[in-house]
Amino acid sequence: MLKITFCLLIITYDGVIRVSKSVDLGLRYREATPPGSPGAARRARDLDVFQRLAVAASAASPDNPFGSHRSRLRQLPRPKRAVGGGGNITLQCTHVAEGHTGAVLALAAAGGALYSGGADRSVRQWDLASGGEVWRGTCGAAVAALAVRSPLVAAGAGPGVHVFDARTPQPVATLWCAERGSRQAAVTCIAPAPADTQLYSAAADRLRLWDLRKLKCVWAGAAGHTAAVMCVGVVAEPGDTHLLLSGSKDHYVRALRLRPSTGEVLARTLLLPPHYDGVQSLAAISEPGSVTARVYSASRDMTLKRWDLDAAAPTHTVTGAHKSWVTGVLVLSGPEAAVASCGRDGALRLWDAELRPVAQAQAPDALHALAYRSPHALYTAGNGGEVRAWRVVSEP
Repeated sequence: MLKITFCLLIITYDGVIRVSKSVDLGLRYREATPPGSPGAARRARDLDVFQRLAVAASAASPDNPFGSHRSRLRQLPRPKRAVGGGGNITLQCTHVAEGHTGAVLALAAAGGALYSGGADRSVRQWDLASGGEVWRGTCGAAVAALAVRSPLVAAGAGPGVHVFDARTPQPVATLWCAERGSRQAAVTCIAPAPADTQLYSAAADRLRLWDLRKLKCVWAGAAGHTAAVMCVGVVAEPGDTHLLLSGSKDHYVRALRLRPSTGEVLARTLLLPPHYDGVQSLAAISEPGSVTARVYSASRDMTLKRWDLDAAAPTHTVTGAHKSWVTGVLVLSGPEAAVASCGRDGALRLWDAELRPVAQAQAPDALHALAYRSPHALYTAGNGGEVRAWRVVSEP
């Protein structure tokens, strides 16, 4: 038994110090033993860098990661004049999806649906036609990447790719991205492969190709980076060949040509010069009538680059494309607004194919991801838990 005695001193307005009577508190004291080391699953979660972006709501708890937030889709009134960059193309924010209790880290658009994943460990499907959330899945860690292979939805969370059927809240399978006996690394990105039943994933410096019919890895190899791969781009080439582009925290962009049927790596290319900081996003698209792809990279150094794969060098560079990390880049359809980018400065920007500015708009918080649905819809993932839908408007 531990006995604690204290007294209360009270100084009155007349300067007299009064002492209240002492009080004894009986407290049972027990020597505490230090807690044991966390298990492997806990250590894997602690190593997940995306957990740092979690901004849990006051009502959230480990048992209820969604808190008391209710999902909803707000349609915004059309402004008299959309925000533009001085040309005839403007950006209009049409809808705001609310419901995530932390940062939204990943987006994927497919058909008439939009999927979002966030630091609250949830994957959500939004239907703009019906006006709200129509499905929700749960993962064991922050969702860092998404890909849709209808009717399946793949979410990169922690050291695994969780495969969902969009009719059930729990994954139907989990594809673990670690060899036996190796340290588990978080999945940082997922990219759909040209085949409808395959997708690529990246964890640490390793790339993997998954067959979703067999739910197994059919190829795995090192990308050649000295740090974690943060983004992957895939382009189909003639002769059953995939062009894999990877961007890493080591500041470099690398290209790898793979024949997936045999697992043979045909060529590796290092693109120089590197960025001055980690590469966060890549976009690649096949050029009509050309054997080479058009490739763009976005980096933490606030720079956008367009690359010539034949020369393994940039053809266009925009320094200061954003005022903070450039977190997303993608290629749009149509010749006028060819490229979209977003950043931690909250800006959404449109560029032409040579990275000349076309239009811009401002979101209220940092943006972590981009998605696109042809022909005129863009989506951004916000740090405050909001997903915004933008319309690309061509004005005469």
